[in-house]
Amino acid sequence: MRTVLGILALSCMTSAVAKDRNWQTGKIADLETDQQPTTGKPLNHVTVREAEVRILGKDYEYLAYDGTSAQTGLLTRTLGNRKHGCRFIVNDEVKYIQDKQKLYMLDADGKECKLDILRQERLK
Repeated sequence: MRTVLGILALSCMTSAVAKDRNWQTGKIADLETDQQPTTGKPLNHVTVREAEVRILGKDYEYLAYDGTSAQTGLLTRTLGNRKHGCRFIVNDEVKYIQDKQKLYMLDADGKECKLDILRQERLK
């Protein structure tokens, strides 16, 4: 029981620390999305949504990738639909932070999203 309480307290502390990030403000310069429906067995249907987002920050320009899959079906809807895509608005300000090859953003709904950085370029 102590172990469970210790793990729970530690996870609460790490989530509280994650909220105290040093967010930077940038602008969404461009967005390209692509949806590809793929059908499998008659009970399952998968739609893959991919988005490439270009973000202009103070010092860097980022090209980031957001890929999600929406699965519909009897059991796969509840099991596979854990990650929902982020909502981006072009020419809107966005808060972000870079952590190695990942870019964490707060989308238009205030939800934190984790994107993969495809390209990073220093602005002059």
